[in-house]
Amino acid sequence: MKPLLALRERHLEAWMALRDEPFVRLLAAGRVPAAVARRWLEQCHHWDEGLLRFLVHLLRKAPQPHRRVLALAIQAAVEEIDVLRADEELDFSAPIHPSRQEYLDFLRELEAQPYPVAIVMHWVVYRVFLDTWFWANPQEGPLAECSELWSTPELQALQRDLSGLAVEMVAQADPAELDRLIKRVLELERQSWKMAWEFVQEARPPLI
Repeated sequence: MKPLLALRERHLEAWMALRDEPFVRLLAAGRVPAAVARRWLEQCHHWDEGLLRFLVHLLRKAPQPHRRVLALAIQAAVEEIDVLRADEELDFSAPIHPSRQEYLDFLRELEAQPYPVAIVMHWVVYRVFLDTWFWANPQEGPLAECSELWSTPELQALQRDLSGLAVEMVAQADPAELDRLIKRVLELERQSWKMAWEFVQEARPPLI
């Protein structure tokens, strides 16, 4: 894990700054309104579909010893989509938010990267998000179930295995390219949390 942690250290200030986003603070307080949570989960559905496509692409490019773990990651993504689709209160026809679309476009760009860069960036994408999420770690409110979903022993084991794939490949990835892409991920994550805060602002009753 040391090579991956070194990547995070090089970008630690921006990585940690995500915790200061207003929506993340609201999340930590367990005060996300239900209507806002629904809109956020609808955008998560779009994200999960894009991540699934990216994982399938990674599987095709991966060396054979990596494919079992990536197949399990694909299964986990499908299961998360199933959980979202089982929620009858979510509107899956909701348009993709521009910031979410930008992130999905970035995933497609990663498909053109060499496998070592792509698998390391997959680690970066989920690690940046989960580090922020579990700092907030909501125990109350409509999004508390997400913490349970993302902290199961099975998913934690899968994350360790995926980290192992990234560790194997990081020495083969161009460090300058990784730094460039990590900066983009951190900005895309910041915009994603701003999108969520935008939903909060739109849900507030207008001042008379």
